[in-house]
Amino acid sequence: MPKRHAFNGRIIFDHLAKTAGQAVNAWLTNALGGSCVTENLIGNHQDLISRYGGEYSVISAHIGFNGKGLDPRYQYITCLREPIDRAVSWLYFVLNNHTAQELQDLWVQTEQFIITNGETSVPNLIGHINNPYVEHFSSIFSSKPRDNAEKLNDALRAIEAYDVWGLFEEMPVFLADIAKLIGLAPPKRLQPVNVTHARQAVDELSPLLRQRLEELNALDIEFYRILRERWQQQQIQKPTVATPEVAVWVPYDRDAVVVAAGTLWTDAILNTMGLNVEFMLPIQLHNSSPEPWISHAHLPIELSYHWLDQAGEPVVFDGERTPLPIGTIPHLHTLHLQMRIVTPDTPGQYQLMLLPVQGNSIWFDKIGFTPYIIELDITDQSAAQCYTGADVRFRTGVGCWRDGEIVSTGREGFLLLGPYSPLTAGQYEVKVNGFQEIGCDGGVTMDVAWANDSQFIPWREIKTDDTNTVLSITLPFDLTEDVNDLAVRIWVTAEVDVSVHSVCIRPRIS
Repeated sequence: MPKRHAFNGRIIFDHLAKTAGQAVNAWLTNALGGSCVTENLIGNHQDLISRYGGEYSVISAHIGFNGKGLDPRYQYITCLREPIDRAVSWLYFVLNNHTAQELQDLWVQTEQFIITNGETSVPNLIGHINNPYVEHFSSIFSSKPRDNAEKLNDALRAIEAYDVWGLFEEMPVFLADIAKLIGLAPPKRLQPVNVTHARQAVDELSPLLRQRLEELNALDIEFYRILRERWQQQQIQKPTVATPEVAVWVPYDRDAVVVAAGTLWTDAILNTMGLNVEFMLPIQLHNSSPEPWISHAHLPIELSYHWLDQAGEPVVFDGERTPLPIGTIPHLHTLHLQMRIVTPDTPGQYQLMLLPVQGNSIWFDKIGFTPYIIELDITDQSAAQCYTGADVRFRTGVGCWRDGEIVSTGREGFLLLGPYSPLTAGQYEVKVNGFQEIGCDGGVTMDVAWANDSQFIPWREIKTDDTNTVLSITLPFDLTEDVNDLAVRIWVTAEVDVSVHSVCIRPRIS
């Protein structure tokens, strides 16, 4: 018996809306494997190839073209549906398979379009039901403006370049043609996926609504008529080919990580933080497992976290996800990256547990990983917020971090910027403590800014005297409204030698 292999071809399934594309994708995924066929995607033609072409044999997607043609390395398949029937299915899919809360304006616009027999329409809606086939296929080889006749000709020329194209109304033939191209036995039936819950038949439409849809799809109706005639002629000339009794291909599925011995840590310093604060935390991720960790598109490895209360119970179990910048972390490799974190919305004492996760449910601490835990106080935004100079929420243009402080390096510029945190309206003061070398008095100024640095209080110089190296200043400021990005900014000249030990933002007592 010949050896069976995973399918190693290159196929792009150009999935047109409401043509059973999800069901076709499910069949191919079951037959060839989830690591061989992408889930149904949405994207630009070349972007999809760049992102998924190296990992998957079959790319299945709603595709946008930009006039650069088809990729000669790939075989293309697609399926079309009678244009008015497709438009009605799409309209009622929006209306009956979704709610106004899910789709908002699009749902309301669709409802009004049907109620008014197409008199009420907006570009966002019309783009889905106004000659979508001709617009789609004519954009494959050209993105230039053309008249309708040129668009129709370009669309016909483009679809003839496809290796398989079929008709929704003749689905068994379309599936048999795909099966022949790939080397599969065609399915006995497709399992329904994303079927429109309830809809009117085309002949049940009001005369006015049907007329409006025919006006919007005049080019597509002619396009489909021509293709239908070509399809019928092809069936007469098509030779009879026996379908394979034994599948040529074995389904290909990549395995998830089984052993995840490894560690994660950060050199950053975190102090008391406010509610719902978003920040980027620099971390190092190390794989000490005997095997590499491989992140797949359908089973990605990402960084995440749990927020736990003092009893160790999860308050936020599945935190924000940060994708890995590479697909494989080899044995004994250490990866440096920044992970996105958002604090809880309730004050309290918490443990922040940092760790990787694969897919939706494979948390690495369950398969050998040692998570990194940080204890933090989360406070109301109006409470005092104190930071060390080396806090992760501070940025620097001309300094460096050393022993919990931020230290100047003999260059002029911003020594400290941050923490860009939310703060409610009120009266506040910011207190900065640090050290400055004797004899280098002056050259250090500070302000407080918000609203993308468009609002700020006047700059204030920070001074020491000739015998005291302690640098300290308290700067009052008022906020007349809540802000999301309050920042302390400290500017230094090249001549000064200064370090910032702490920054505290606290309510001002009148």
